Amino acid sequence: MSYDDLVALAKELPDVVEGMSYGTPAIKRGKRFMLRLKEDGESVAVKVDCETKERLMSAQPDVYFQTPHYDGYPALLARLPLLSQEEARSLLLASWEDAPFPARPR
Repeated sequence: MSYDDLVALAKELPDVVEGMSYGTPAIKRGKRFMLRLKEDGESVAVKVDCETKERLMSAQPDVYFQTPHYDGYPALLARLPLLSQEEARSLLLASWEDAPFPARPR
């Protein structure tokens, strides 16, 4: 999976836009952070709830991991080359649901 592949999958979800975060390309739901490409170009930081984070890291530690910076924070890291399309879709959906879009004024 490449970052461009991930962006294409993310754009299948409503209200998803590309942006920047910490100087790297990012995906957001409106203005709410979903994920960003890490500086290594091989991994992404993804915002997910802590339960999802722990479940994914336990199930596939070769794909999902964290650094001390992410301890206790609702986000994990994913290695793009090891991420399947199906896993990417699930991860994007979890992040998208964790970044609710504010109600639009009527």
